Amino acid sequence: MEEVKQNGMALAFLEEFQNDREVVMAAVQEDGRALDFAPTLQNDKDVVMAAVNQDGEALSYASATLQNDKDVVMEAVNQTGWALSYASVTLKNDKDVVMAAVQKGGGVLSYASATLKNDKDVVMAAVQKGGGALSYASATLKNDKDVVMAAVHQTGFALEFASATLKNDPEVVMAAVHQTGLALMFASAFQNDKAVVMAAVTQDGRALEFATLRADPDIACAAVKNNPTALEFVDPSLDENDDFIECMMKYNVNPRGRAVLKGHIMDRQSLKNTEKSPSDPMKYVVNNFLGGTRKRRKRTRRRTRRR
Repeated sequence: MEEVKQNGMALAFLEEFQNDREVVMAAVQEDGRALDFAPTLQNDKDVVMAAVNQDGEALSYASATLQNDKDVVMEAVNQTGWALSYASVTLKNDKDVVMAAVQKGGGVLSYASATLKNDKDVVMAAVQKGGGALSYASATLKNDKDVVMAAVHQTGFALEFASATLKNDPEVVMAAVHQTGLALMFASAFQNDKAVVMAAVTQDGRALEFATLRADPDIACAAVKNNPTALEFVDPSLDENDDFIECMMKYNVNPRGRAVLKGHIMDRQSLKNTEKSPSDPMKYVVNNFLGGTRKRRKRTRRRTRRR
């Protein structure tokens, strides 16, 4: 008895006690998965209730009868929504059970019946918990603006699963990119819309990858301000644009290897070549820049070593 109180899974090695109700009860109270090793008690409601109370997914070891028992299944999904996957077909179509499950995790909507995937209350609860649950909603609800707005407010990436109609809705798209700039990848109709693209790159500069306005200096500047790695996606024509260069002067080298120095945009190799050149007029500027970068790195390494 003491062994299973310390480690419920020890029941696996105590075959002589696997039919002992008192021992099994102690085991599942410590670890619900121990129910797997008590086949004769998998139809005992009290034992199974204790198991799923500790670990909802222990429902997988319950008898078919108890997987169809609403009390047991409600106990399980209240512990973890994913227990819904082990419920009977009947209870996967029970609104109370499914609502309890999706409030634990929106993605468990995938295990609900087709009927409940078309139930607005259930789907709304699911997408508010996890916007990606929209992928499991019925086609009708993927075209419901209330549901889709709730989903994209939770994660802009949910826009991927909206109907074609709502992917073309400016309010839905703007809400999505405000929440997750990279959602712009799913809004092809708005990738040349300055207001939408500006909202997207302001939230995440990397969204510039999915815009067609890469040569717009305002858009490009906002993107790189948010995330310097977005410089990779800026149209090369802006390398000679005074407004863009002025905006970029505050940045040095970004991880993709372009630099802005004294009005010149240079890649890493150009920096190295200029540093070695005996006559390039940019040599002094580049030396100062690279020297400063190296000093900063040395100081960082020294501080790291001290810690």
